[in-house]
Amino acid sequence: MNYVGLMGRLTRDPELKQTSSGKSYCRFSIAVKKEFVKDGVDFINCVAWDKRAEFIANYFGKGQRILVQGRINVGSYEVNGEKRNSFDVVVDRAEFIETQSNSGSSFDKNADTNDYIDTVDDPDDGEDFPF
Repeated sequence: MNYVGLMGRLTRDPELKQTSSGKSYCRFSIAVKKEFVKDGVDFINCVAWDKRAEFIANYFGKGQRILVQGRINVGSYEVNGEKRNSFDVVVDRAEFIETQSNSGSSFDKNADTNDYIDTVDDPDDGEDFPF
């Protein structure tokens, strides 16, 4: 099974791009704290496609916390005849971790993220429930 879940902060604003065939994508990097290393951080490269890419590019910004879920994609390339490997997380899901006002980041996009937050009213008491 190839499954990854990461929580961290965006290192820069995601930039929406398109392939030559018109498919939307965005590449971004997140800084993820190492749990047992003081001041340790891993910088993880991620890529999102289509609607997910548009969502991330429109509603997330540098410094904002993000939760991503996806899979690891391994690629290879050559530099001066030397083969190198690359690793990216292909994002299947992205979620907000905090509201814009609580993020402490420089994120300042004019987006109404409330359209993406599900809310449920709590009942006043449990007397109407059949159990």
